[in-house]
Amino acid sequence: MSLGPHNRIRASLVLLPQLSRRLEQEARRGIVSRRQSVAARVAALDALSPLAILSRGFSVIRTVPEGKMVRKSSDVTVGQTVQARLAEGQLVCVVSDVIRQPAS
Repeated sequence: MSLGPHNRIRASLVLLPQLSRRLEQEARRGIVSRRQSVAARVAALDALSPLAILSRGFSVIRTVPEGKMVRKSSDVTVGQTVQARLAEGQLVCVVSDVIRQPAS
């Protein structure tokens, strides 16, 4: 025995508010989940940002005037001018000595 069209419509109208609430709840859960995911990624990126690294006491050293990043002592020579970027401000330095350390 199948329901007539009027009864099917009534049954659907009863379900409609329930389904609407479920849809809204799931949408909210999805938004919360995505916000948390984005916040975690932002925190991870912030921890790796150059400014965050500088704020922890590190500096970025570049050659002058080329602006090449200094990664090891062999990248510079005695008498060469370098620029050190700090968390607050910069320094212009002249290399007075280069101490080479063996690779570990």
